[in-house]
Amino acid sequence: MDEQTTTVEITDADVLVLQQEEKSALEYRERKHDDWTENYTLYRDKVITNRLTQRQTVNVPLMKYVLNTLLKEMMDAPQLYFSNLSNDQQKEIYYNEYWKETFKINKLVIKDHIDKKQNALFGRAFKKLNIENGKVKISLVDPQCMLVHRYVDPSDIDSSPALIETDIFVTLDDILENEEYLEEGKNQVKMYFSEEAGRLESEENFDKASEKTDRLKSIGDETVEDPLLGETYVELHEAYRFEWNDKKDQRVIMRYVLAVTKSGTFKLHKALLSDVIGKTSDNFWDTHFPYTSWASDPEATDFWSDGVADIIRAINKILNVWFSQLVENRTLQNFGMKYYDSTDKKFVPQTFAPQPFAHLPVPGDPNKIIKDVITGNLSGTLEEMTFLITLAEKATAATSANSGAIEPKKVTLGEVEYALANAQKRIMIQQVFYTEDWKDLGTKYSKFLEAAGDQLDDLTVYKKGRMGKKTYKKLIKLGDWSDDEGYACEVKTISDQQDQDIEELQKLEILKNEMPDNVPLVSIRRRKMMEFSGLSPDDISQVEEFERQRTATPLAPVEEVPSEVAVNAGNTGAGNATPGIPEVPDIAPKV
Repeated sequence: MDEQTTTVEITDADVLVLQQEEKSALEYRERKHDDWTENYTLYRDKVITNRLTQRQTVNVPLMKYVLNTLLKEMMDAPQLYFSNLSNDQQKEIYYNEYWKETFKINKLVIKDHIDKKQNALFGRAFKKLNIENGKVKISLVDPQCMLVHRYVDPSDIDSSPALIETDIFVTLDDILENEEYLEEGKNQVKMYFSEEAGRLESEENFDKASEKTDRLKSIGDETVEDPLLGETYVELHEAYRFEWNDKKDQRVIMRYVLAVTKSGTFKLHKALLSDVIGKTSDNFWDTHFPYTSWASDPEATDFWSDGVADIIRAINKILNVWFSQLVENRTLQNFGMKYYDSTDKKFVPQTFAPQPFAHLPVPGDPNKIIKDVITGNLSGTLEEMTFLITLAEKATAATSANSGAIEPKKVTLGEVEYALANAQKRIMIQQVFYTEDWKDLGTKYSKFLEAAGDQLDDLTVYKKGRMGKKTYKKLIKLGDWSDDEGYACEVKTISDQQDQDIEELQKLEILKNEMPDNVPLVSIRRRKMMEFSGLSPDDISQVEEFERQRTATPLAPVEEVPSEVAVNAGNTGAGNATPGIPEVPDIAPKV
């Protein structure tokens, strides 16, 4: 019996417009789909065989080698520091502690690595801000799930007239329990998935959700959750579109949630983005999306620019073909195949099992009756493959020296250092765009807190005291960091932080030369030097105690004062630095 599918006639004007936006944006992105598929499969060490060029299932792991080499050379996640614009230092401390805890909760060390890998594979990477269970959630979005308007400025994602995230799979129960969704839309979705066609589509959605989860896990993201068997899964699209607003007298972003099925699209939600997230003093969310995006090789007119994997793809495919042919060539040579004279009816050839000292009978002169099947020698293939690999390394700056391998030729140490320095400078070009994306994320995070601070739960943080002997607890509430003037985001890389530390030490050295007998200055200089050397607070305490006992004029004792200002200049952990802020009384309750 044929399956009967009910087609819903779309009459909602908003849905019709958004369907056209999706179609146009998908056509704009579709030209990259085949490239992305090949990039991903080559990275995953999977090849598709064919009868003509590649009959062997072999893959030269050049894609994985190059990408992992570049990821090793790229810096860790930059350090974000937020400066209070009303110069309230205590609020500034609490605010940065809130960010450090958010950084840990979202496992941004792992997600940052995945973010860079997605950029290398697809040429683009996306991050999204949201609130989930009373906490700020920073998630990665698969570039294959993002639709961007063709008239976007590639350097500014907020310039896109429309932005749509697809392939959001949620359970039917989640939709029906969401009080913000339209009742009419929920009823339509519930009715559709109660029919046979809807149940079959739910199974397909489950498979798609599983495939999406597996794809993210395969490139290292273990933070994603697997879909649950037995649940009814619905595909949602989250659309953002600039539309004219008479009250505001300008174009502002409207946010839609659509349930997409084979028989029709149902509108679940429509609202101003600034109403969904919240208000800010500068109406930030009227003109900004809760997404950030960066490209390692941006183009002036093409948002979907090439990634590192696009440079490697053609070379990797050629290497696979040549390697496949080389493997097959050796296999054919090993078969020992023979031609024989089929007109000689007295000779019926046999297949002999190889054995030592065997004598194999042939009726007549073996040189005249049988002949070896000549398989061409591909002896030059390995040299040509080496040339292609070297070409790929030069194109991407993923040199063998960067990967930890030693070149076979003799070179001086100076030549190696010069080559590595040049490669590092080429990699640094990508980090400019990467760092700018983190600054954009920090700005949107700050505006997110300003707009939706009342929706966030309090966070409990624990900090070691200045001497490292005691641990202090502090519950950070909205009133501890909320400020009318807001905060400005500053991005520092580890190298920037180290340069700042060195500059501070040089300035302290100048002051010491001017005031050699100033005991407090000597104490500060020593502490800075020990922090820069990476000594722990306990080690610093022991060194200072020894110096006080050794010297005739004891240095000023350093008391154990509770401080959340783990803001020493030597702290360079990702997301944990608070550069340039003096140590002040901290998060412990004031007496």
